[in-house]
Amino acid sequence: MRILIVTPAPATPLKPRVFGFALALAQRHDVHLAFVEELAGARVPTAIHDGAHAALRQAGVTLHALRWGPAAAAAALRSLVLTRLPLRAALFDQGGLRRQVRRLHAAVRPDVVHVDRARALSLVRGIDTPALVDLTDPVGWYLEERARGAAGVARFLITRESRRQWRYEAEIAASRRALCVASEFGASILRARVPGADLTVVPCAVWTGDGASAAASLPGSSPRVAFWGNLGYPPNVDAIESFVRDHWPAVRHALPGATLHVAGSTPHARVRRLARAGEVFIHPDVPHMPAFLRGCDLAVAPLGLCAGFSNKIAEAAVHGLPVVASDAACAGLAPALAAHVPRAAAPAEWADALARLWGAPGARRAAADRLRAAAADALSPRAVAAMLAGTYERLLAGTHPTPAELRN
Repeated sequence: MRILIVTPAPATPLKPRVFGFALALAQRHDVHLAFVEELAGARVPTAIHDGAHAALRQAGVTLHALRWGPAAAAAALRSLVLTRLPLRAALFDQGGLRRQVRRLHAAVRPDVVHVDRARALSLVRGIDTPALVDLTDPVGWYLEERARGAAGVARFLITRESRRQWRYEAEIAASRRALCVASEFGASILRARVPGADLTVVPCAVWTGDGASAAASLPGSSPRVAFWGNLGYPPNVDAIESFVRDHWPAVRHALPGATLHVAGSTPHARVRRLARAGEVFIHPDVPHMPAFLRGCDLAVAPLGLCAGFSNKIAEAAVHGLPVVASDAACAGLAPALAAHVPRAAAPAEWADALARLWGAPGARRAAADRLRAAAADALSPRAVAAMLAGTYERLLAGTHPTPAELRN
């Protein structure tokens, strides 16, 4: 099967969903990946960007860069004002980008088009090939929740954007397009807003990386506790800041030698300020996250807001790293996986859960093994690629209608 994936940003481990999809599908299919080089891509560190694209090419994925024109910013603003699109969608509602995708589509002649994220939907307007739109997570709901914690002008702007996003997502969910999301949690939120929406749940594919490579040598003493992700993403910033402020002193009291290792891309200034000599270490733009995770002993996922699939817990699971998490972080997990994740909320609960895992090596290994076994079937690249291929085949067989409305 020839598959054209259209995504609004370069596929790298910083965008693990589409990156994992492309790698997994390339094992059995002819995969072409079209991405917008600018915008989010400009923030990706060169080493991560180049390494990811080299890995995709080595796997057999053909990459196609889409370029913004010089008037793109003005066109995006005009689109936002005239169409009432959410900002995320208006940025990509560009005639020049659409023309590039149409030329690419004519050259590739794919069997299926895979649209990564709702904001990329405009890029495939006018294409009749059967298309699967990956909504991933309910962004309107996420912005609505963010607005609750904001104040003043920020709250007004976030609320306004959440309403635009909700309207946009509801229109897509109510259409007769083939749609997928990353978790049953996200699907339930969208179905509550749009009863009867046809949504297929396809989780992210999680890769173990090169198991032969050595674990990263990290500073500080054991146990080394890991937190990782996009460190400029507001829920991650809020989560690790509140964890260090409210829970970490209790953890250090229970585990006097513990060190906290915070890793990820583009750390916000609030995250950088958390560094404490010999105690809290910030690792920006880690080029090889599996090695970092193998260098840690325990993991935490203390998120107060999680819009859907929890990459942190999934990655901890496949790398055999025991993890303690908040209820919010577990919301997007399948019950079979969530059942093996210890929960914590109050400082004493975080301290007790981590101390019990660290104090009993056998129990810690058993917990990691149970978590890894639960993740193996559902989140392996082979399993996720099979889910996607099955969805594409149903689309081609006519179970899902073709998206002729994309021309409108």
